[in-house]
Amino acid sequence: MTDAADRAGKLSPLKQAYLALEALQARYERLEAARDEPIAIVGVGCRLPGGVDGPGAYWRLLAEGRDAVVDAPPERWDPALYD
Repeated sequence: MTDAADRAGKLSPLKQAYLALEALQARYERLEAARDEPIAIVGVGCRLPGGVDGPGAYWRLLAEGRDAVVDAPPERWDPALYD
């Protein structure tokens, strides 16, 4: 047995449970802190219908609730492949 395991074996079940809860609480706090770390957006690209040519235009499209669905341009598809 390791020294830590030997010491843990001498503790009451209540004390062992308390120490396990402390360890879980510390782990939880580390995970929560990592979740709240700031992020950096280093680039964004928009290629969408409805005149959307950037993030601002995309946001306006969403905020206004506009429908930007359009037919695909015919030059995009080879008619021989689709029947």
